[in-house]
Amino acid sequence: MCGIGYREFVAVARGDRSENDARRLMERATLQYVRRQWTWFAREPDVRWIDAGAGTPERVAGMIEAMAKEEGMVA
Repeated sequence: MCGIGYREFVAVARGDRSENDARRLMERATLQYVRRQWTWFAREPDVRWIDAGAGTPERVAGMIEAMAKEEGMVA
């Protein structure tokens, strides 16, 4: 298996690593993953960002629907 935290969890379960060390390593791995994702999205020319905090879930859904209609993705 792979994924953020899996290796560290197994090391703790086996007694090879302390919980604090595992948590620190998982936090670092998560931040590295986030940076890679931001870099990838920043290079994608067709990505359209939505401010999910711009209102209620219904309002955000409406924004997504409007974008999809603009792009001809939905009728």
